[in-house]
Amino acid sequence: MCFIRLKTKKKTIQTKNILKKVVKKFGGIKKWL
Repeated sequence: MCFIRLKTKKKTIQTKNILKKVVKKFGGIKKWL
């Protein structure tokens, strides 16, 4: 159970980081517009 929970936690952290990167990219695009 704990091992599975750790795996899902890592995945959520990765997705959050990806979302942050995407938001940063869109923020940069908005600045240019």
